[in-house]
Amino acid sequence: MLTRRPMDEAGEEDLRGPLRRMLSDKYAHYRRVSEILGAISRYGFGRAGDLAASLKDAHVDAEEDGKVAGLGAPVRFRMMLERLGPTFIKLGQMLSTRPDLISEEYASELGNLRDKAPPVPTAEVRAIIESELGMRVEDAFDGFGEQAFASASIGQVHRARLKGTATEVAVKVQRPGADELVRVDLEVLKDLAGTLARVLKGVEGFDPKGAVVEFERMITREVDYTVEARNITRFRANMESVDGVLVPRVHWDRSTRKVLTMDFIEGAPMGDAEAVRGLGADPAAIVATVGRAYVKQIFVDGFFHADPHHGNLLVTRDGKVAFLDLGGVGYIDDATRERATDLYISVIKGDPKAAAAALVALAGTHGGHVDVPALEWALQDYIDYTRLRKEAVDVDRGMNQRLVSIALRGGIRPPSSFVLLERALLEVEGVCRGLDRDFDIIELARANLPKLLRARYAPDLDPLRAADTVKGYRRLLRDMPQRLDNVLRKVEEDDVTIKLDRAYLDELRRTVRAAALMVGVSLMAMSMVFYVVWEGPNLNMEAVHITLSVPVIVAVWALVVWRIWRRS
Repeated sequence: MLTRRPMDEAGEEDLRGPLRRMLSDKYAHYRRVSEILGAISRYGFGRAGDLAASLKDAHVDAEEDGKVAGLGAPVRFRMMLERLGPTFIKLGQMLSTRPDLISEEYASELGNLRDKAPPVPTAEVRAIIESELGMRVEDAFDGFGEQAFASASIGQVHRARLKGTATEVAVKVQRPGADELVRVDLEVLKDLAGTLARVLKGVEGFDPKGAVVEFERMITREVDYTVEARNITRFRANMESVDGVLVPRVHWDRSTRKVLTMDFIEGAPMGDAEAVRGLGADPAAIVATVGRAYVKQIFVDGFFHADPHHGNLLVTRDGKVAFLDLGGVGYIDDATRERATDLYISVIKGDPKAAAAALVALAGTHGGHVDVPALEWALQDYIDYTRLRKEAVDVDRGMNQRLVSIALRGGIRPPSSFVLLERALLEVEGVCRGLDRDFDIIELARANLPKLLRARYAPDLDPLRAADTVKGYRRLLRDMPQRLDNVLRKVEEDDVTIKLDRAYLDELRRTVRAAALMVGVSLMAMSMVFYVVWEGPNLNMEAVHITLSVPVIVAVWALVVWRIWRRS
């Protein structure tokens, strides 16, 4: 099979094409590195400018040094990311949701980043659509809007109608070269991660290496619109059972990696209270709908909208809440969800000891380097704060944000999924309180506690999960004798080391005592059942008496075990 070799500018065969492209890439990286290091120095972080100035084509503008001299470090850091362009704006937006990768002060300032960009000329947008869909724009859509409805660094949105129908759609089109720009900047960031860790020491709490890893995972999904299309489809199915929630439908035959076509939903941004009231909507009903939706997303589905700012939540004329922009979503596995549930229930009940244990368990840390009493005091202060804030304190942080801050100060590093969750709930609380000042996320959690508990203890029966559970118990029962034998052998050989945390010793005693009582009661009940079944005929007991005795014994056993469990 013949392959065509690269051609040079004159149209002649270029035998040096691969080498030329490689050198061109390296040069592009070289220039970009100098720009990044120059910006770091210009905005007052480290002495990277000395290194940047030694590079050819470095662009260090001395005139700007005085403009940022009197500004705080978080503001200068935000300005630096804005100057470095779309990829770094996205990086800053990701960091704004991750106080575990950068200090909370910086994360809060980065929340002011706005991803806006001048719209791409319509001719270029049309060329991308036609290349991706394999048809002319006029054959795919009627009334394609020449002006962009919204524009950002990665893509822009145009309004249109599906060809030959009355269905209004939003057509999201990726900007020319966006994926290549992201690819180059990611390569540079990975190469510079070690250097950034040294020169950005002034950025409190910043973990460049961890940030680059998380950012690569996020941005590579964002530049592939088929990922967002799958998110929308899954989210739409999950929200069908929640009254008052609207999610756009994806039109897959008009969607690709660089073009995403979905239903156009018209409404007022939820953050615009005046516009929402102008629709005649009830603010209290709107925020209640959002609350129910998030309870299901978090505690039932384990799949939630991670960027619920005021522009991504619309209120329609019929009083429904539309969730838009599913490019950013969060996932919570079963273990994290269960531990988070324990944490929230403990906070709602006002139990700092249980909340501390749940927070430690959530991070997968068992108290080895955690000052548990200090953590309990911090949680008690927070619980007191949540009880008083409705009367005396204007809320400026959500429940989860404060909990994650307490965890980080206490040396506990929660999983990234939980950190993303807390930031999403912080956004939800801010948007809802802008519409209804009486909104209280603690009250929302308390009101939805029954549903939360049902989701935890009585989930819908999943045959596959049930089969896995049965197989797990079978393996446990099969392996139990061997495991007990191994443990007993180690005990006999004095080869067992037990580490106990004094903070948990009382709880351990209660647990062991309760377990021993339950085991004893269970053994007695089993003995009575076997005795009645096997010896009943010898005692001249009628079959009906034997049949009735067994459920009575089981019922008494269940009642006693339940009382022991409640007392413990």
